Amino acid sequence: MASLCRVAMVLGRAAALAPWIAAAAQADPPVPRPITWCSPVAANPVWERYSISLSLATRRSHVPGYQEMVNALVDSTSLVKSAPEADGEANTSPEELERVLSALRESFATVSGLDYAGTGTPGHARLPAADSRYAPTAIASALYFVLLGTGAVDSVRFNGGPDSTLMRDMAEALRLTVESGHMPQLGPAMSVRHLSWTPVTSARPGAAWPAFTLDFPKRRPALAIRMGQPRYADERWNATVTLQYLVGIDGRAVPASIRPTTPADKLGWDNEAQKKAYLAFEETSEDAVRKAIFQPEEYFGCLQAMWVQQEFIYKHH
Repeated sequence: MASLCRVAMVLGRAAALAPWIAAAAQADPPVPRPITWCSPVAANPVWERYSISLSLATRRSHVPGYQEMVNALVDSTSLVKSAPEADGEANTSPEELERVLSALRESFATVSGLDYAGTGTPGHARLPAADSRYAPTAIASALYFVLLGTGAVDSVRFNGGPDSTLMRDMAEALRLTVESGHMPQLGPAMSVRHLSWTPVTSARPGAAWPAFTLDFPKRRPALAIRMGQPRYADERWNATVTLQYLVGIDGRAVPASIRPTTPADKLGWDNEAQKKAYLAFEETSEDAVRKAIFQPEEYFGCLQAMWVQQEFIYKHH
């Protein structure tokens, strides 16, 4: 009776911060630059050029700290949460988002200092390169704010760290838009709109305009370079073991992280002999992972740990 053991890997990250899509259509190739924003650095990162759009969209209760932000705003403005909408938040139409974004983009062009000369208006297909101003990690950022119907802004916050030049420029553009009186008054006066303004590389719900290009290293998931085949002691049954583990930046699985996604006791067995054979296969699969050599994940040109799920499948013939 012949036997076959097939190994397949499924790699993934929770909440990927930036989608990876087709690179920007630019005549000049991307230029590699020193990676100064992290350590350790990947040995030979592959650089690509991306068109970065700044996207404006409505944000609701899934934003961290959302309810605390609403409560603080209600307290500071004497708003009643039930007026004019049930949760105190007005709907923002696509047309209204476009109006707000149009005002923001003009301020951003002024604040950023990017060279839009000859491009007509910000958002032209031939975009200015922002590599000398922003680090690639800037696209993993977001700015949140509350827009009142009067055009006033409150509760401005962003993620990405205080050293994010892009976030500082976006926050300054927001301030300039309000202080210059160019922020649209969407009304009614006591309405509340919770908005997010984020750099993106692909289409998102809401309004967006292409703002600049940015070169950054291509993301490469963890890859098994060498891994042995586990042994299956009993050829009477098929078996599938799915293991989850963390691949460290040293290219090895963290031993304490290796575990089956479903414990053997929660699986159905015809008899004890089948369960015993499965447990033995699970043990040899874990041993194969412990001895395996990986190429660590590369994210923004940085080496980082990555969670992996891997199936070990035995089929008898």
